[in-house]
Amino acid sequence: MAHHPTTHQAHEDHGSVFSRIIAPFLWLFFITALEFIIALYIKTEETKVIWSTVFVLMTLVKAFFIVAYFMHLKFEKIGLKWSIVAPMLFVLYLILLLVLEGRYMYQSLWN
Repeated sequence: MAHHPTTHQAHEDHGSVFSRIIAPFLWLFFITALEFIIALYIKTEETKVIWSTVFVLMTLVKAFFIVAYFMHLKFEKIGLKWSIVAPMLFVLYLILLLVLEGRYMYQSLWN
């Protein structure tokens, strides 16, 4: 006779509905609302650069929640996690190098 887990046991394996779906959704909603409110009040060019950096960081946090909870990466084995995260880190490093090199080239050619 096969053993079928009860509904309670099945929920314990992956956590409650609140911790799996509703809590990440609320975090995503809060971060998006905060981005929207900040965007409404940015007026000067000097603060746009600072807030753009903040927007990129908040977008990365939202991407983490989406990948971790809704694409279920949080529940995977560590090898699969690193096979996805490591190339992303290299791409971010490449983008940083390209921005720095581009800034250097711009300054040396046009200034």
